[in-house]
Amino acid sequence: MNNKKKIFIGIVKNDKVKDYCLKNKCILDIWDLSKDKYRDVKEGDTGFIYDATTDTLFGVYKAKDEAKEFPDTPFKFSKVSLDLKIELESVEDKEIGNARRKLEKYGLKFDAKTKCPEPRVYDIDEETYNELLKGGPSAESSISLQEIPISFEDVVGFKKLKDMINLLKKASNDPDAKKYNIRICRGFFLFGPPGTGKTHFAQAVASELEVEYAEIHPSIIQGFPGEGEGKIKKVLQELFEKFKNEGSGVIIFDEADALFPRREAKYMTGTMARIVPTFLMEIDHLLKNEAYQNSPIFLFAISNHPESIDDAFLRPGRFDNPFYVPLPTEDECMELFKRYLKNKPTRLDNDGLNKVKEELIKRSAEIREEELSKREKEKGDNSPELHKDYGKFSPADIKCIVNSAALKAYEKKEPISAEIIIEVIKESVPSVINKILWENEKFMAEHPNSQKCV
Repeated sequence: MNNKKKIFIGIVKNDKVKDYCLKNKCILDIWDLSKDKYRDVKEGDTGFIYDATTDTLFGVYKAKDEAKEFPDTPFKFSKVSLDLKIELESVEDKEIGNARRKLEKYGLKFDAKTKCPEPRVYDIDEETYNELLKGGPSAESSISLQEIPISFEDVVGFKKLKDMINLLKKASNDPDAKKYNIRICRGFFLFGPPGTGKTHFAQAVASELEVEYAEIHPSIIQGFPGEGEGKIKKVLQELFEKFKNEGSGVIIFDEADALFPRREAKYMTGTMARIVPTFLMEIDHLLKNEAYQNSPIFLFAISNHPESIDDAFLRPGRFDNPFYVPLPTEDECMELFKRYLKNKPTRLDNDGLNKVKEELIKRSAEIREEELSKREKEKGDNSPELHKDYGKFSPADIKCIVNSAALKAYEKKEPISAEIIIEVIKESVPSVINKILWENEKFMAEHPNSQKCV
């Protein structure tokens, strides 16, 4: 028979409160609203801090005392103050990601509006508690390999990268290339605004090589202290050995800024301070190992926030091929429209496509003018000047426009026309913000070996 275990959960909804609570080891809440919910918390009870912004559970803590009023709270807002405090002491250094799915599986209810569990004491059985601490039922150590039937012809742009991959692929199969002792196996760092097709390109590389690819996501680092490092070693070593035996392969490190963060980051946890060197060691094992040098095994680190990557990953012999993936040109946008409209019922000739192009350019200009007008009204706005690419649409934006146009055409029971696409463009707003454009451009300026992939 399983024994029941009491746990309590505190909620944080912004970074400042989270940083304060983690640093000072406490839970803060609103006394008038939550004192009854925390009434059953006693000294020695087990607790966690749930970060609603990242869906992460931090712990494990024990309560030093019951919940008390906190008149000196640093968090006083217009209507409320976080004036309830539970002081904590650390028991284990843990971060449990994808926490909502795991907690709901164990019967904890999340509020549909706040997307948070109710801040109170819960009774869970001991087996469930132990499973939760191990990262929940989905804590797998293996990575599934994937195949997507796309080729370089399906990817708009990326000319320099396509040329480089094709040359490396050719060299790997050419006996004459061996006398040049070329390092075929290598790492690429693709950075740029979100939605520009970076991951899509890396997947296309695997398809061109006719091999499977593996995607490594930040979820791999979840678990007990030491468990994440063990999973990284196991997964990468298995992949390297498999790809060496097969002669080629592709590994994609998605959201690389979360996997390889700067170690001097102000709030880096103890877990990540151990994870980063583990990644470096295992990546070196592949990229600097003679046994792999002549095989087309490619590693792609992909990020929208290159400034957050630890510089050690970008040193020679690692991800030393940094490529900036910018927003598409006007002509590339039209190529994207053609690709996304393929296999859909259309009534669209060249004149129609030219009208779509004109409307896209016009809408981008309107977005810039609206932002400039807004800044003119807000005289105190200290935001950086508008980037030259602000207002442009990303490939992901164009895909959304085509999907919306397809739905409208279906509703009207007619083919997709220039008029319908233009109607959607007039209602659309580009997704890439000014700050990200400047951050990526600054990174490129600070790393002279970076080059645009077009």
